[in-house]
Amino acid sequence: MNKTDAWPAHYETSPITDNEGNLYYWSKSFTGKDGNIWMAKKKTDHTFGTPTELPAPINSEKFESAPVFSPDGQYMVFASYNRYDGLGEEDLYVSKKTETG
Repeated sequence: MNKTDAWPAHYETSPITDNEGNLYYWSKSFTGKDGNIWMAKKKTDHTFGTPTELPAPINSEKFESAPVFSPDGQYMVFASYNRYDGLGEEDLYVSKKTETG
């Protein structure tokens, strides 16, 4: 990419795995107005299943990105831009894993 090139309208970036080997990444939507965090479960044959968007309250109508996990995999920290409950333009949020995921 040249310095004058714009970012593409849609892209996927920042792959990371949790302590169970599931793959997470964030994706800028095709509209370019939001971004969401996606997850693909690791299968027993060490491939990944079909990616799915994480549900609310993690994803919102705004721009979620940059998931990272605590060493024990119980917490995910992610960023969100201009979210209704935020304190500024971009804030960090923490999500705790439950029995259902």
